[in-house]
Amino acid sequence: MIIGVSCFANCQKLTSIMLPNSLKEIREYCFCRCAKLTSIFVPENVEKIGLHVFAWCNNLLSVVVDDNNPFYDTRDNCNAIIESGNNTLYSACSSTVIPQSVIKIGDNSFNYCEEISTITIPGNVVEIGFQAFYGCNNLKDVVFQEGVREIGHYAFMEVNSLKTITLPSSLRTIGEGAFERCDIDTIFIPEGVEVILGNPFKGNNPKHIFVSEGNRYYDSRNGCNAIIQSHNNVLITGSCSTVIPSSVTMIGESAFDGCIGLTSIVIPEGVKRIAHYAFANCGGNRFLSHIDEHSLLFDLLKKEQCDGLTSIYIPNSIERAWGFVFGAASNLKIMIPKGT
Repeated sequence: MIIGVSCFANCQKLTSIMLPNSLKEIREYCFCRCAKLTSIFVPENVEKIGLHVFAWCNNLLSVVVDDNNPFYDTRDNCNAIIESGNNTLYSACSSTVIPQSVIKIGDNSFNYCEEISTITIPGNVVEIGFQAFYGCNNLKDVVFQEGVREIGHYAFMEVNSLKTITLPSSLRTIGEGAFERCDIDTIFIPEGVEVILGNPFKGNNPKHIFVSEGNRYYDSRNGCNAIIQSHNNVLITGSCSTVIPSSVTMIGESAFDGCIGLTSIVIPEGVKRIAHYAFANCGGNRFLSHIDEHSLLFDLLKKEQCDGLTSIYIPNSIERAWGFVFGAASNLKIMIPKGT
């Protein structure tokens, strides 16, 4: 027996369900948005459970798997479904407590558990998967015990109550958009971090950004309040208080995305390229550029992102600009230099 995709989705009055022992598979979104569902028992013969099975089930407090199921378990009364063979937490609810024996928090496992306010990541957890806590809007406190090595792409995306984080010294990789559109005030990158993909903090508006002085791959030189890739001098994460060092050669994609309070910034003459969405969602900024003839103003002002921009200075050195450079900046006053 199989229960199909979205079979009971949006059954707003469903409070309980008894699944038969003949059940083999529960497919994606099966109980999605069943707002009054409080408990579920997974029978011993279930072999496959799809993603997002309990997404937006905010009153779900009890998740139990039959002790005889060889594929899944709910060890230590954790109120979550664990894949037994690889110790991966697969599907959670608002009352889940992550067992110490879990080594991975699976992709999408806590999606839209909107009642969670605090979570502890045990020391045996090595990896936090893709979008693992995406949309947990009331999650205010994440405690990372030492052991976590990788935070996956968009793992805490749109956890907009998350204002502070302390990343563990064991951390090695931070995925793209890992903390996108949170509300983190202070960012500190530990010494051991080796790989940062894109800007994990885009859509935040941090006041302070630091990189450990012992980090060999990234730095925040000259107290610049930014994250810079040391080997190629690319600024990947900025803030409203960033002062771009003269040694920076490129402003990376989405580097200043969401820095609402950014009103002006000096782009040093050493900057050769400004990447896509570098200043997205920074309404009202003024850019003071001293850029040489090899520079590219590349997608600096995307159509939907700089409505508040009122003026920009383009130096005589700029010979060419292309793409949606000025987009729908309807209040913009601009003087095009001779020879451009």
